[in-house]
Amino acid sequence: TCPSPSAGPSRAGFTLLELVVVLAILAAVTMLATREVAKQQHQLRYEQSRRLMDELEVAITGDRYARPVVDARRPPPAFVEDMGRLPRAVTNQMDPAELTLGELFRMPEAAVPFGLFSATNRVAGAVSSNQMDEGVWVPMGWRGPYMRLPAGDSDPFLRDGWGNPFTSKNADVGELQWSAGDLPNRLLGENWKEVYREENPPDAEERITLQRATNGMPIAFIRHLGANGLSPVTEGEESGYDMDVTIAPLSNAFATIRGTVEFPMNAVDVRVRLYGPPPDAATAEEAGRVMIWEATNLVPVDGSAAFAFTNADITIGHRILRASASVVGTDRFSAPRSVYLFPGVNANISLSLPD
Repeated sequence: TCPSPSAGPSRAGFTLLELVVVLAILAAVTMLATREVAKQQHQLRYEQSRRLMDELEVAITGDRYARPVVDARRPPPAFVEDMGRLPRAVTNQMDPAELTLGELFRMPEAAVPFGLFSATNRVAGAVSSNQMDEGVWVPMGWRGPYMRLPAGDSDPFLRDGWGNPFTSKNADVGELQWSAGDLPNRLLGENWKEVYREENPPDAEERITLQRATNGMPIAFIRHLGANGLSPVTEGEESGYDMDVTIAPLSNAFATIRGTVEFPMNAVDVRVRLYGPPPDAATAEEAGRVMIWEATNLVPVDGSAAFAFTNADITIGHRILRASASVVGTDRFSAPRSVYLFPGVNANISLSLPD
């Protein structure tokens, strides 16, 4: 049958203009989708990095929101609690130009396995050991790893969400060169503060060089450097997922102790001792010797006296306190008391001597 003359011509396909319009729409949708996917990826990586920073902080100084209990629910061990110091920067055995957080994963040479150590084996040069120290046992020593390395990863460092390792350039190996990519550092020492680079300041590189960590230096600050992997020192003001995040183990590692000791009215030479891990151990032998701090010259008021330990090297964690006094020529001792020291001031700790 012949087609009706009134029927129009059939459509064989798209015109060139229609194809151009469709392709433009597809390109725009693809670009928007790519941007959204990239944004979601950055967000996920940023959140992953923040979680890792939180885990690092807990591994080093413990969970500030947890309260230790004497059973299976106690918080996981923290490096500062066990070792009495901040982790030190360690030279990577595979690359001497890199400093790592290796002490969190492998027992340092200047450490002993965790256990109970007698206070009679004290740090040389500390206060004199005497009968007061007998029967005092201090929990201390390395009981890591405090964090787990990713499966199959043998390098002693973690990586942020963008794959950048938490390492720094070793100041003991060569000079710091911006052009060689030596900046920025992720592990920083106690004297670190951010320096924003202005337009070619004459002393900017020198000031940054002085802030770098060296092998064996306590790590006081750790930072991840955002999506761009760079610091405001080199990039200027940052925003969004490029912003750096810094944690400061230094601010949560140390403690001050205040309390009172009660004693018989005729007691003299009242003193309080605090026992903990040695903060400056340089060898395994030194790490196994208990550090003793002592508060003396206490002022008695109605059978009690206030004591305080404000030494800069007293760290958080399980520590032992004991008081002593002389009563009619006889030494009296309180029972050793285990206390858990939290960051900042720990007050209202009480000790008592027998009548």
